[in-house]
Amino acid sequence: MQAYYTYSSEELMEKAKLPVFCMDSSEATFRKLAEEIVSVIERNNSQGTRTVIICPVGPVGHYPYFVSMVNEGRVSLKNCWFFNMDEYLLDEKTWIDPGDRLSFRGFMQRNVYARIDPQLVMPEQQRIFPDPTDPGALTAKLDSLGGADLCVGGIGINGHLAFNEPQPDHPGAGHQPRDPHRERHRRPGRRH
Repeated sequence: MQAYYTYSSEELMEKAKLPVFCMDSSEATFRKLAEEIVSVIERNNSQGTRTVIICPVGPVGHYPYFVSMVNEGRVSLKNCWFFNMDEYLLDEKTWIDPGDRLSFRGFMQRNVYARIDPQLVMPEQQRIFPDPTDPGALTAKLDSLGGADLCVGGIGINGHLAFNEPQPDHPGAGHQPRDPHRERHRRPGRRH
């Protein structure tokens, strides 16, 4: 695994075990990601099967394209489940308020669900976030649906993957990792 961090872009394209797309810009990357998500949903809709997607809040640049593609293409999300990866918590291990600018639930509601035509958007009970009062519920629900059709990886503002910071001595660590103890005091809460 560690070898991947030292590959040139040409080596990565040649040796990748999954499809890898090399895009010219962030905009092209976000558009391609939105197209991939919509493609999975349309394929499953045409087969009469549900779609289960695990999605992050970070990156977020694909969501405006996704919303536009769903609305303009009249893509129904009624048989679609979105599982978000995480949410910030207060010290009491309760979700932060969705009105907080850091709330992932709030972000998804304001920037995704509220912008999709109500005739197309999935019901609220199909928008899943980890529940701090029942940590196993998300996994149980995901398992009951047969797993995910697509998992979109989360990339944070400092390049971390799903809050997994690179180790300081890792050859692929292209930035100074954050000190999680110092960060905890700057955040309004923890993530689940």
